[in-house]
Amino acid sequence: MGRELSDFNYPEAKRIITVSFTSKEIITTITEDNGKINEMKFLLFIIGLALFGKYRVLAEIIRYGIDKGVIKEKISEALLTMSIFSGWPATLNALHILSTIAGELNIRYKKSGAYGYNNGVRYGEQAMKLMYGKQFYETVNELRRYGNDFENFIFDSYSACVGDALTPKQKELIATFILSLSGMKKLLEVHIKNLINNGASPKDINSVYEIIEKYRKKMKMNGLMDKN
Repeated sequence: MGRELSDFNYPEAKRIITVSFTSKEIITTITEDNGKINEMKFLLFIIGLALFGKYRVLAEIIRYGIDKGVIKEKISEALLTMSIFSGWPATLNALHILSTIAGELNIRYKKSGAYGYNNGVRYGEQAMKLMYGKQFYETVNELRRYGNDFENFIFDSYSACVGDALTPKQKELIATFILSLSGMKKLLEVHIKNLINNGASPKDINSVYEIIEKYRKKMKMNGLMDKN
């Protein structure tokens, strides 16, 4: 029996900076006039919800995106790209939600290419060892608290580090989104250059800043940003 959305009882974010969107607001923004989903806007909202700890809405939007045809590999890869800039905890919670929903829908990772094995060792395990170094085994022990299924899911998720579900341009759009929200200007300049070098058009960049402005507007309304 699948878990209800109300079962996602991770502590809601209690941070200095927090932003709330309703599912209806997000769905209206990411759904095109023809009824199809704007995949990049969907991924950016997924990341924003994970960053700000809005897990119930995150679960609803992940389910909506999967129903609209966004593949699980793309969601995992987007969240793992986020982890580079925002750390492990937010990513872990978001991947746990994705794992649960995908399990309910019986969606499995592809077992080919980067999502498979190399001489019997999972690519995801290799990627995690490279990223975590000496902390790898400590990290795996922490994952085992969630159960073997989740441990295996994370290994497969980390295959995204060597996968190609997202293009380099899409990963740079995600980086630009996160760095713009966090105000990391120097690093943002680097990734904007990378974004342009990876073929981003003005339309691509504008789509990112459309979502950023929605977040900034909410932050200003909540007194979390200077209104000037």
